[in-house]
Order: sequence, then structure tokens, then C-alpha cells
Amino acid sequence: MRLFISYAHSDIAMVRSLADILQRGGHDPWYDHRLLPGQHWKTVLHESIQQCDAFVYLLSPESVASEWCQWELAEAVKLGKPVVPILIQAGTPLEPPLSELQYADFSTGMTVEGVASFMGGLTRIAATLIPEQMPVAPENPTGSPARAQAAVSPATQDNFDPAGEVARLAFEPETMLVPAGPFLMGHPELAEGQPTGHEFPPHTVTLPAYRIGKYEVTVGEYRAFIEAGGYHEPRWWTEAGWQLRREERWNQPRSWDEVKWSGDDRLPVVGVSWYEALAYTQWLADATGRPYRLPTESEWEKAARGPEGRAYPWGDEWQKGIANTGEYWGVRWWLNQARTLPVGTFSPQGDSVYGVADMTGNVEEWCLTKWRINHDEPEDNDPEGDASRAVRGSNWSTDFQSRLFSRTRINGSIREPSSQTLWQGLRVGCAPYPAV
Repeated sequence: MRLFISYAHSDIAMVRSLADILQRGGHDPWYDHRLLPGQHWKTVLHESIQQCDAFVYLLSPESVASEWCQWELAEAVKLGKPVVPILIQAGTPLEPPLSELQYADFSTGMTVEGVASFMGGLTRIAATLIPEQMPVAPENPTGSPARAQAAVSPATQDNFDPAGEVARLAFEPETMLVPAGPFLMGHPELAEGQPTGHEFPPHTVTLPAYRIGKYEVTVGEYRAFIEAGGYHEPRWWTEAGWQLRREERWNQPRSWDEVKWSGDDRLPVVGVSWYEALAYTQWLADATGRPYRLPTESEWEKAARGPEGRAYPWGDEWQKGIANTGEYWGVRWWLNQARTLPVGTFSPQGDSVYGVADMTGNVEEWCLTKWRINHDEPEDNDPEGDASRAVRGSNWSTDFQSRLFSRTRINGSIREPSSQTLWQGLRVGCAPYPAV
């Protein structure tokens, strides 16, 4: 957002600190240090206020007494600009319209609470702007999921090319082939028998070939399930899931109506329970004639780490700026400005060796497998029941460098199949397509 800052010159130190935070948060602050020699200052001030998205007023006894600050405020009000006051000195006398507005409190310094309150106000203002005005996340043209063309019949063994893409229906997620063979699963620094908490020690797992979603299931893809009546058809749901859906009256994911989470069809769907995720895959399998399901925990880890057991999709060393985690957002992360990004935003740089995107960051993903502590126990992939399920990956608000062998570190409630956090989504798994 373009922000005009009105202030008294005695408060310039606070202005510079605020401008620095705003710039790191992706905003464009303007204050009169930008005036150049020979410019008509009043004309420039008027034009700058006219071009801003919001008017930020630093409130101190000096600024509210300043004729120029009062003139700037009057211009902003006349032009219909949102006014965002910040109290920087306690006891500042306020009169209408300032006394009628809620202010962010910086009177004891730029505390996390005060900055978060201020940035939250800007976020609410940004939501009212037309799309062209809103700050957008960087987009990588190679990262957007390819859109299927005309609807076609389900693929058969005859037209399935294991090395390439297969024909898909318009609402069907793109998948990537993971070849058969062994891979290293688990934490490479743990010894057998060592107390591990959530982590597995390193061990070799051999899997048959399978396919997995190139991207997390998107808002647009999940919308097809909703519009097909998926929330009202019990055959897609487990017994426990259908009972809970009826009790809770689920008709869509949590926060489905919020633009931030569902306003773009390319965003990963979030706020879905394990029951909803499974129901989606059951419906998708029926609609396409292909054996879609959720990936097992071992399938998820192999698709993310490759056969050699990488720490990150791209290798063993963290690389900045190619995954949607707290590191990408910087100061916006602790100011509660982080969010999901369109799937594939960081492709191909952030992809795994199999071309699978967003295995680190964006959203954590449900697996078919029931949660287990001991890796010697075989995976239990029975969909029935209400047991906790494995959740893998990291998310837009997580610690900066979450490695792929890390299993969910958050408290056990996130693994409950009824959990619907804004950190959780899904991607599809699929056995190789059988002959028809």
C-alpha cells in the first residue's frame, strides 16, 4: 500500500523507524523527506495525499498543534482517504475527528503488540482496495499449475506415459510419477534406539511406483467437490467423518468465505479436516475413474526427499526465498502478515527431484497413514475410525528451515482427524493407473 505519513519534525526518529518496518512489510511509505529542491511543497503534499491508499498520522502534542499536519489531515479527509492514527506520546490532546478514531498505541515504544495492531489495521484497509491496488505476492510464471484443456475420458494403460503427463479432466490435479525403489526415510542424525520424540531414525523403505500431486489441492480444484454436492453425499465419507460432518454441519472448509484464504483459485485449500480431505479424494476417484486417495506417510516423504533422503526438496542446505515459510516473509511473519501463496510460486527452484512443488512451506498436508511413534510398526492406512493421522511438511507460519524428515512438531491436536487449522491442506496420491 502507498502510505502518506503526517508528523511533527520533532518526531522524525519515530517516522524513520516506522518507514523502515513498513518497507520491509511490502508497503510504500511517503513522508516529506522526499521533497526535492525547487519543488512546490504544498503541491507535492497534495499530490502525495491524493495518490496514497491510507493516511498515517503520528499523534504527539507537537503534531496535533501543527497547522501543516492539520492541513494534511483536512486534505486526506476531503479526498476520502482512510486515516490511521498512531499515538506516539501519552496524554496527547485529541479532538474530532481524531478523537473518534481507534489508534495504534506506540506511546511506550514500537512494541510487537502495537505494531501488530497497526499492521492489522492496514490489512483491513487493503482488503477494501480494488485488486490492482493491493500488494501481491511475487509470481513465477513457471509456477502456476497448468490448466487442463477440454475434458477427456479417463486415461487407460494404453495412453498412460510413465515418463510424461497424462490427459486430465478440467478439475483434476496434475500428478507426478515417483518410480519404484528404495529411499532413506527418517532423521539422518538419530541412532537406532535413540529417544526420538516424533522423529524416526534413518531406515530404508522400498515402495512400488505411484503418482502424487505436483501441487497441493487448490481452492479451484476443491470447489468442484463442493459444487458436485460432496458435502451431502455420504458415500464419499467414512462413518466417523459423516457423523461429524452432520454434527458440525460442515458444508465447506473453515474460512472458505474469507478472501485471504480462498479468494484465488490457485491458493491451496486450507481449513480442511482429514475427513474432508479423504472425502475429496474418494469423490475425485469416482469422478475421474482413477484410483485417487491421500498419499501414505512414506509416499509423501519419498516424493519430498528423493531416493537419497534430502533434508530439503532441492538439497541438503537451506536456500533463502524459495519456500513459503517464515523466512520468506521476514518482518511480516512476526507482524502476522504471512499467508498462503499460489501453488508453485517457487517452482521449479523449490521443487523436489521428482518435480513436486511446495513440499516445504505453504501448507502442511494430511496423509492417509495413522499416526505412529515406532517406525518398526507397519503403516496402518485403514481409512475407517477416528485415530490421529500423520501430517507432513511445514507451512506459511512455521519455523524458517523445517527439514523434510521432521514430523509434525505441534501439539497432538493438529493430528486429530477433525482438525481444521489454516495451516493444513492436502495433496493427492494415486496408484499407477490400471488397464481399463
